[in-house]
Amino acid sequence: LTQNMHLARPGSTVIWYDSVTTAGELKWQDTVNDTNLPFLNCCDAIFVNYTWKRESPDSAVSFVGPERRYDMYFGVDVFCML
Repeated sequence: LTQNMHLARPGSTVIWYDSVTTAGELKWQDTVNDTNLPFLNCCDAIFVNYTWKRESPDSAVSFVGPERRYDMYFGVDVFCML
């Protein structure tokens, strides 16, 4: 998919959403680990679910390496009280 998308739309970005594991389970990981790293390796980036822990970004960078630190996006859930 990523390769075809880049060919069809140069400059496009394919982002994997952290929801499905390599076992095919719907299970948010809230970080990057062995069960979703293969998807990041096939895409341009990964979007991590918003229930991540404070240490998750640092541990994810340690896990994937500094060269991919800008390929991980961590969601934030925002509520506005009017």
